[in-house]
Amino acid sequence: LSSDFLALEGARLEDESSSAAASAREVERATPPEAVRSPVSEAIARPSSLICVDAELPVLERLKRGLQSDGTRIHIFQSAADALKRFKQYLASGETPALIVGSMIDDPFEAHRGLGWRRFAGRVLGIAPRVRVIIVARAGERVAAPGFAVVARPAPQGASERDQQKFLEEVESALTGGA
Repeated sequence: LSSDFLALEGARLEDESSSAAASAREVERATPPEAVRSPVSEAIARPSSLICVDAELPVLERLKRGLQSDGTRIHIFQSAADALKRFKQYLASGETPALIVGSMIDDPFEAHRGLGWRRFAGRVLGIAPRVRVIIVARAGERVAAPGFAVVARPAPQGASERDQQKFLEEVESALTGGA
């Protein structure tokens, strides 16, 4: 890596962390104590950063395109370990992003154990108990996730534009505390 790239990357990260910390302080001051609730029922502004992790790239791309709005940073990962690293980077800068987790991800540390969204979400909540976690289930899949918002995505093959839009609206509702 060139020294110019490293210097620019360092400046970018410093800018992101200072603006993230300032916006977190503004939200903290603007949110009265009586408005603070559990992560799922919290009815506050939509998070400014989202981390999406799912095994299927088309789902991640749909989420990124559909949830993109002014000032929202959306990171997509097929690897839960990479998503966890990015989450920890945000925490180090004083910001807590929301997580959108596909139900079919592997455990980031024990992949041989198979699907690990529960362990992944539990690990994240152990680090940041107030983080908003949304579980995205496959079409027709029943996911029992007490304490988490669960959204069912449309079937990938033949999903109508209306079904896809409904899916994005449910995710948006879960992000803002309406789920």
